[in-house]
Amino acid sequence: MTTTEQVRLWLDNDEPSYRQAVEYAQEAIANPADNQFMRPEGRIRFAAKELLKEWIEREVYESLEFVPDTGDTLGASLVREFVSSGLSECDYYELADVYLEAVECEA
Repeated sequence: MTTTEQVRLWLDNDEPSYRQAVEYAQEAIANPADNQFMRPEGRIRFAAKELLKEWIEREVYESLEFVPDTGDTLGASLVREFVSSGLSECDYYELADVYLEAVECEA
């Protein structure tokens, strides 16, 4: 299972998380990225990707604050490195497409 699939599973398994992801997609539709060189659908997709990425990373890193820091090199700092590495593998455009499609289906 890819990192993107894992993140999507995490979002879809929890109704409030799923709703939040859809709300970010709706927000991107209402407020697309301000880039005159992108097509309108690309501006929406980019905005959704950015909103989802910022939200997911914020949620993950805030939850890491509760991991006890033992001061060991193999303690919480290693966990943070694994998490950062994993999140960098996530295809946020793919996630954006999923939740933008959900908005279309709900309309």
